[in-house]
Amino acid sequence: MSQTNWGDELTILEAMARELEAYIVANDVYRTLFVNTGSGNHQYKMSGGDVLARITALKAGQAHLSSGEQQRLTAAVALVEKSIYALRTRFHELLRRELKARQGTLQWSADTLDAEAGDTAAPADRQNQQRIVAIRQELGMGAPTAKAAPVDEMDELEEQLQQALDKLKGLAD
Repeated sequence: MSQTNWGDELTILEAMARELEAYIVANDVYRTLFVNTGSGNHQYKMSGGDVLARITALKAGQAHLSSGEQQRLTAAVALVEKSIYALRTRFHELLRRELKARQGTLQWSADTLDAEAGDTAAPADRQNQQRIVAIRQELGMGAPTAKAAPVDEMDELEEQLQQALDKLKGLAD
């Protein structure tokens, strides 16, 4: 997340945390939110994987947050965890559906790059991969949970994401 506006990212996470329970109950993989950030009103697509990936990114970038923002992050994470705990089975079902969709999108992207020499992987592929990692962590599919991962493990996850993107780019060559 280079050139990240950490305050805006936190505001977006807080809005998603407030909507998470309604999102889970509605049982739609994606939900549209309108969030008023410091840079104006914006529309965002919310998903379980997006919420989890934002938490991971904000925790990794905590050094960029003021003490007040860190307290807000802690409160938002607690709200997310409370909602997930209350509706864990439904949330995990949504995550499995999202995982399938995101993996299909990555495969399509890789196939497209392979078929069209000279193209490079889209920046959306990196975000998609980050969400896949976050989903797999929540579902206990091999990766350490974001809550328990020390900084060096987060760096390792980031490196794995970069390797996956490099592989996609290599398909274009």
